[in-house]
Amino acid sequence: MTEQEAQGLGLRLSRIRLPVRTLAQRAGCNEATISNHVQGTRRMSERIERDVKSALVDEELAVLDHLARLHPRAALQSAQA
Repeated sequence: MTEQEAQGLGLRLSRIRLPVRTLAQRAGCNEATISNHVQGTRRMSERIERDVKSALVDEELAVLDHLARLHPRAALQSAQA
């Protein structure tokens, strides 16, 4: 993961208000690994990177599903666009 992707990871976490601790638990890795990566002080292994990305996508989809249930009309309009 490049430095730009690491910054993007931090942005994605903040957008859905997901604590690093929660993402680390879902990805099965150490919280410090993700925090240090987002700060640019450490790189993740390919396996951890894959697990983190997968866990983050799962969380983003859960948030999207939750929002769609709250606002079904808006979700339908977005799906049609």
